[in-house]
Amino acid sequence: MGKVDIDGADVSIDWMHHLVHHGKLFGLSLSATIGAAGSLKMHIKTPAATVAKPVHFDCVINCSKAGVVLFREGDTITGGTGKTAFNYNRNSTRAFNSTLTQDSTVSAAGTVLKTFEIGTNAPPIRIGSEGEFREEFILKPSTTYTLQFTADGADTLVSLNADMYED
Repeated sequence: MGKVDIDGADVSIDWMHHLVHHGKLFGLSLSATIGAAGSLKMHIKTPAATVAKPVHFDCVINCSKAGVVLFREGDTITGGTGKTAFNYNRNSTRAFNSTLTQDSTVSAAGTVLKTFEIGTNAPPIRIGSEGEFREEFILKPSTTYTLQFTADGADTLVSLNADMYED
């Protein structure tokens, strides 16, 4: 049974809020201004099943001009800039078990799981555009995933914002 307030009403919180309270929800935000045909990539290498529970992944992409979003499974990557996911519960010491990188070199592209276009260049949207997954993905263990935005026009500001948890 949930908590009850002073008037006797049941009080509950949604699942994501619950994860925050227990220090299990993590985030990563990347942002850049990219040129025409340029891309911003976020890579997630999930740990082995013996190391952590499955990773749940969801994201929101914002951009100032048009572009294409791809989410791939099974990329072969090298290099890139290492990133650390933040814990939404700022009092928790729990760390995210996956390896995160930005703009790694993709030598072999995996399977495209999702693709969509967002934004417009005719005319550019003054307040920006937003795209998101409608459902989360539960990622395979020991697998690399890439979230990629490729710009259609010059001087495109893009942000990739991911929420992840292991459960």
